[in-house]
Amino acid sequence: MTEELTGGLDYNGDGYDDIVTGSYRWDRAGATNVGGVAFYAGRPSDPSGKTTVICEPDAWIRGNKKDDYMGLSLAAVGDLNSDGCDEVVVGAHLEDPSNQGSVRLFYGWGPNCALSSPHVALFMSGSNNSYAGRRLIAGQDVDADGLPDVVVGGYEYRVGSLRMSAVWLLSGAHLQTGASFPVVDGFVPPDAVSTPFIAEGVQASTVRVTGDAGNYGHFGLGLAFVPGVGPSGVSVAVGSQRGDISGIDDTGGAQIFGYDPNGDPAGFIHRPLWTLGGESYRPHGYLGRMLSGTMMGTTPVLAVGGYRISPIDQDDRVDNGGVYVIPLDPNL
Repeated sequence: MTEELTGGLDYNGDGYDDIVTGSYRWDRAGATNVGGVAFYAGRPSDPSGKTTVICEPDAWIRGNKKDDYMGLSLAAVGDLNSDGCDEVVVGAHLEDPSNQGSVRLFYGWGPNCALSSPHVALFMSGSNNSYAGRRLIAGQDVDADGLPDVVVGGYEYRVGSLRMSAVWLLSGAHLQTGASFPVVDGFVPPDAVSTPFIAEGVQASTVRVTGDAGNYGHFGLGLAFVPGVGPSGVSVAVGSQRGDISGIDDTGGAQIFGYDPNGDPAGFIHRPLWTLGGESYRPHGYLGRMLSGTMMGTTPVLAVGGYRISPIDQDDRVDNGGVYVIPLDPNL
């Protein structure tokens, strides 16, 4: 069963678009739900115009430990190491006995790439019970250094006993510092040395944003880039599907956080640039579970979904779900 899919990338540098899928349900001998990812290489169209059915992946890479749930989230990064082959990040939010969660960077490989076989770099949150990696987005440049970045959500991140949730920025420059190890017999390397989400000497607040200590709202379970907004030109929208921004429990909401590359120090702006509260007409709309940002011409646009949103005064359509599509001011 496939839970996640991404495309529009070329992991083997052959000029054809590829697809990567993930599932947390895959097993290995003696361990269930280790999860994994499957790579499907693009290929020329059938000359007769018939549809080509691909029944087996070109590479199938599974996790190591029971209930790590690797592959429940993944995202295409882009070409991080400038070899013409694209990278992919994959989350395993229950990895480690403490459920701190992890993100793996899979480097592109093949005869056209710097690497001839799959290699993986492992990044860990370092915070127990964070569930970091449950949500990932990648491929845009938040810190304006010319490299694609990764943003990671950990909706169970805690400070002491308070469940606050958190979002981390893993910059392209930081990702490049992670040691990579070869995949072994179709499994991620079991003894890979991990790199922390936050590099030594980096002020945590510059690369991590946390939710409200008084409102455990699943902050970071919804994520999206918002191009055309904020000092760096790309901001991050964060959904809180169980938040009470509007004053009603579990109505949810979303906020946009900018990044100031010229700040002292450079980093996230912790005061949201923009805030949207969920519908107050009916509780449990869970607005902010799904987010997507784009440009429509010169206008930034953010779509915010809630899978139990209900139309006002439409009792025959309670909990139908819905999406708000919102044009944004570039000068937020």
